[in-house]
Amino acid sequence: MKSKSETRGLISNFLAYVHTQFNTKIKTLRSNNGQEFNMPTFYQEHGIIHQLTCVETPEQNGRVERKH
Repeated sequence: MKSKSETRGLISNFLAYVHTQFNTKIKTLRSNNGQEFNMPTFYQEHGIIHQLTCVETPEQNGRVERKH
């Protein structure tokens, strides 16, 4: 990803990939508070719940916590 403006296209491609390869739908997408993920109509069209992470809470990233 070269710029944040590519986010919508990449998420759309990822949704199609998951649906085609795994025959399932994405129910929830969790992201940081970045404005590039602020697409409420897109999420509503696809029935996706958009969750935002809390600021300054590394506990929500289990992989990083296990490394520490």
